[in-house]
Amino acid sequence: MEKLKNNFFQAYFAMPVPRIIVRTDCPEYTILSVNTAFETLMGQAAEQAAGKSIFQLFQANPPSINGNDLLSDALEKATDTNNPIEIPKLEMAASQSNGTLTWYHIELLPVAETNEKPGYLIITTRDITQTILNQLELEEASYREQTLHEELAATNEELLASNEELSTTIEDLKQSRESLQELNDELEKRVMDRTAELMLAQVKLKEKHALLDTIINEVPAGICVFDGPEMKMEMANKKLLNLWKRDESIMGMPLIEIMPELKEQAFPRLLHEVYTTGIAHSETDARAELLVEGIKRVVYRDFSYTPIKRNDGSTQSIVALTIDVTERSLARLREQQLIEELSATNEELSASNEELATTNEELNEAHEMQRKLISNLEQSELRFRMAIEAAQMGSWHIERKTKALLYNETLAKLFGYEGKTPMTYDQAIAQVTEDCKEKLLAEIEKAIEDGGEYDVTYAQRRFNDGEVIWLRSLGRVTPDEYGNFSVFSGVVMDITEQKEDEQRKNDFIGMVSHELKTPLTSLKGYAQILHLKAKKNQDDFALSALAKVIDQIKKMTGLINGFLDISRLESGKIHLDKSHFNLDELILENIEETSLLNTSHHIIFNACPQVSVIADRDKISSVISNIIGNAVKYAPEQTEIEINCELNDTHARITVKDQGTGIAEKDVEKLFDRFYRVESEQTQLISGFGIGLYLCAEIIERHHGTIGVESKIGVGSTFYFTLPIANQPVA
Repeated sequence: MEKLKNNFFQAYFAMPVPRIIVRTDCPEYTILSVNTAFETLMGQAAEQAAGKSIFQLFQANPPSINGNDLLSDALEKATDTNNPIEIPKLEMAASQSNGTLTWYHIELLPVAETNEKPGYLIITTRDITQTILNQLELEEASYREQTLHEELAATNEELLASNEELSTTIEDLKQSRESLQELNDELEKRVMDRTAELMLAQVKLKEKHALLDTIINEVPAGICVFDGPEMKMEMANKKLLNLWKRDESIMGMPLIEIMPELKEQAFPRLLHEVYTTGIAHSETDARAELLVEGIKRVVYRDFSYTPIKRNDGSTQSIVALTIDVTERSLARLREQQLIEELSATNEELSASNEELATTNEELNEAHEMQRKLISNLEQSELRFRMAIEAAQMGSWHIERKTKALLYNETLAKLFGYEGKTPMTYDQAIAQVTEDCKEKLLAEIEKAIEDGGEYDVTYAQRRFNDGEVIWLRSLGRVTPDEYGNFSVFSGVVMDITEQKEDEQRKNDFIGMVSHELKTPLTSLKGYAQILHLKAKKNQDDFALSALAKVIDQIKKMTGLINGFLDISRLESGKIHLDKSHFNLDELILENIEETSLLNTSHHIIFNACPQVSVIADRDKISSVISNIIGNAVKYAPEQTEIEINCELNDTHARITVKDQGTGIAEKDVEKLFDRFYRVESEQTQLISGFGIGLYLCAEIIERHHGTIGVESKIGVGSTFYFTLPIANQPVA
C-alpha cells in the first residue's frame, strides 16, 4: 500500500493512459481506483467502479467469446507469478457504442511490497480497435482480390478467343487510321494557319482600339455615346467626366439620372430628335445650367449630336461631342456689353459736351454767387461773434469721439478759468454740482448719440473763487459732409441773476400762498356754517349762492396748494413720503371721487394684475386726479374716458384716454412746462394757470418714472405715466 502512495507511482497512474487498480482477492478482483483516462474510455460504467468486482463492471456489457476467460486467466497468472502479463487482443463490447465490438491491449502489472505475493494489480488498457479493424479490412480485401483473380482467369480465356477475332478488325482499322491521320494533319495545319491569322488580326484590332482610346481621351473635347431611346451612357472619355464632375459609375445610367438639372432644358429634347429623325445636330455657345458640387452654375458649350445607325437605317446610339467655351462666351458677352455701354457712353458724352458748355457758364455764375455767399457768411459770422461777445455768451465746441473741448475767452471768464493750459472737457464737467452732473452728462450723451438740439440748465462752481453760478447751455449736433453726427457746438450764458429772481419770485409766491391759505380756510369754514343754516332755514337762494362760494373757495385752495407745491419743488423742500401700496386701489379711489362730483362722463377702468409700488401715495394720487380731471374738463360730455393699467418686467404704465378735441403737435412739446397753457377756443372758458401738468411731471420724475401724451386733433388725447414696481430698487 505504501508503493501506491509513492509520488512516482501517483504520476504514473495519473498519466493519460486508461488504468485501474484492483486487489488480488481472487475471484472478485475488487476495483480499488480508476483514473480519468479509464473513465473517459469506459464511459458511465466506470464512474462508480470503486469497490466493485472487475467482472461486475462489465456485467452490462458482456465480453465476446473467450474474452472473460482470457481476462480471468491473466489475472490469476499475474497474481501467482508476480510477473507482468499482457493480453495482446481482448475483444469486448463497448458500452458507449451500443454493443459495437471493441478490442483492447491489456497489461497487468503486479504490485507487491516485497517478494511476497502481490496485493494489487495495475491494469493498463489501450484501445486497439482501429488497428484490428484495419487488419480485418485487409483480410477482407485479400479475400476479394483472390476471388477477382479467379474471375479474371476465366475472363482471360474468353478474351483470347475475342482477340483473335479483333486482330483482323484492328488491321482494317489501322489502315483507316492512317488515312484519317493524314486528313487530321491537313486539317490541323489549316486550323493553325487560320488561328495565327486571327491572332494577328486581334492584335492589330487591339492596337487600333488602344490608339482610338488614346485619341478619344487626349482630344480636348468631351466625347460620350448614348445608347437607345433612354439615352443610357455607354462610353465617356476622361475629358467629359471632368467637365461633368462625374466618374465611371455613371456608365449604364440614363442622362436624366446622371444630370437631373437638364430635365427642363433643351438638351434631352434635342437628343430625342436626333435619335428619332437620324439627323445630326450641333450648336455653338449653348447656355446650360449645371449643378457643380451642389451649386447651380451657368456654363457655355459647343456641342454636336451625331447618330450611329444600324444596317436597316434606324438609330442605335448617338455620339455626343462637347467643348467647354464658358470663358470665351463670357468674354464675348462682356465684350458685347462693353460695346453697348461704350456706344451709350459716346452718345452721353456727345450730349454732355453740349451740356458742359452750358454748365461752365452756370459754374462761373455759381462761383461768383459762392464768392458773394462766402463774403456774406464771413460778415454773418463776424456779426454773430460780436453778438455773442455783446451778450456775454461763451461759445464751445466738443469733438464727438475724443471729447476735445474748444471755447472762446468769454466762456473762460464765465467759468473763472485762469489756467495756463487749455481747459479740458473733464475739468469743465468736474466743476458741475453733484445734483446737476448726472442730468447734464445724460443730455450731452443723448445729443451726441441721437443728434438734434441740446438745451440744459445747470449749476457749477467757478474755478477761481468757487462761487456757484447757474448756466444755460444751448447747442446742436450737426452732421458733417459724410452724414455723421460729429460736430457738437453751442453757446453758454450766465443765468445766475435770472435764477435768483426766480427764487425770490418763488419765495414770494410761497409766502403769499401761505398767507392766503389761512384766511381762505377760515372763509371756507364760515361759508360751510352759513350753508348749513341756509339748508336748515330752507333758503334756496342762500343755498345756491353759498354752494358756489364753497366751490370757488375749493378752486382757490387748489390753486394756492399748486403754487405752494411749485415753491417747494423749486426750492428743493418737497418731501416724498414713500410707502408700499396697491396701484389699482389708488386708481379706483380717484375714479370714485371723480364720479361723485362729475356724472357727465362714462369712465371705464381696465385694471392690471395686483401690483404694488413704492411711492408717495398722496402725490401719486394728485397726479392721477389731475390727469382724470383734465380729461373730464376738456372732453365733451357723455363721452367715454378709458383708463388702463399695464405691466412689464420693471414698470407699471397708467394711461388715461379721452375723446376730446386733441392737442396740436406744437403744444405737446411744451405741455408739461411751468405755467404753459394751450390757447384755443375750447380752452378760453376753462380756468387754470398751467401748473397742474408741470407738478405731475416733477412728481413722476422724482419717482424715476416717465410721463407723456399722445394726441391727434379731432380724435382725442392719451396721457400716460410709468412707475417702477415694488421689486425694483428705488433711490
